[in-house]
Amino acid sequence: MSEYRLDIEGPLQLSDYSNINDYMGVIGENDRVTIVIDKDLVGDIEMLGSMLNGGDFTIQTKGGKEDEKVYITAHRKGH
Repeated sequence: MSEYRLDIEGPLQLSDYSNINDYMGVIGENDRVTIVIDKDLVGDIEMLGSMLNGGDFTIQTKGGKEDEKVYITAHRKGH
């Protein structure tokens, strides 16, 4: 099992979603990814959750920390 991390700074643009989708395509079965994003970017957080769910990922945790960030941890389902 491999672990990936994606730190997102600032609001996402349409092209960023395409890049993130490409990045998620690299993640293999049973691998885990942690996405870190500013807690004020609620719309982007929800969109990332939808992308993960639609990409065969299971979200394990989604929550904030003291550093004003939201951490979304997910793993890709094995077949």
